[in-house]
Amino acid sequence: MFMAAFACVTALDASPAASPKEVDIVDVSAAFAGRLDKIGNVKVSFTDGRTEVLTKDGCCLKPEVSPAGAVGWIHFRGLGGRDKDMLMNEVLQVRLPSGKTSEFKPESEEGDTLFIEKWGFADGGASVVMKTRSYHGPAGISKYDIKSGKITGNVNGASDELPKWAEPYSDDL
Repeated sequence: MFMAAFACVTALDASPAASPKEVDIVDVSAAFAGRLDKIGNVKVSFTDGRTEVLTKDGCCLKPEVSPAGAVGWIHFRGLGGRDKDMLMNEVLQVRLPSGKTSEFKPESEEGDTLFIEKWGFADGGASVVMKTRSYHGPAGISKYDIKSGKITGNVNGASDELPKWAEPYSDDL
């Protein structure tokens, strides 16, 4: 049902002794003020008291820190849709404790662009789960192994019986 493009790129180095404890969106542009989600750059606070801004383009939202010390966020590549002001939430970026950043881009088997509606870490930070949707139709919920980028689970968001990992992303919530 859903596939994913996966890429791994080198990112900023982190101190091996410090781990991320909090993440926030900063440098919110006036162009995105008033939106439901805070949109800007990803700023991480580490356990040693230091902070670091991981992004520069101001196109990030919904950041999270995993129990394993990874930091993730949705990155959108532009605006579009019917009203030309819908965020094109096409990529989930995850910065690993090693300093590498992995990208997960969901794609449908039909080649439709899928937009990330909701996401989170799973399996103690070893996996990410994304609820995605195209312009029309039901949501899909996919689980990816962070290290390999491979899909390890995939269900329809409107399904009556969801696996435990997919329940927080149900269309019924």
